[in-house]
Amino acid sequence: MCAPMFGTHKLGVESTARASFYFYNTKAEVDRFVEVVKEI
Repeated sequence: MCAPMFGTHKLGVESTARASFYFYNTKAEVDRFVEVVKEI
């Protein structure tokens, strides 16, 4: 089951998001992502 369907149907939330990392992401981008997620 895909992430949006799982979140919407099983967890009862209206929307979901997914982050994907790969070799082209910089450490600064990953660090920024972590900072923002901590604020949620």
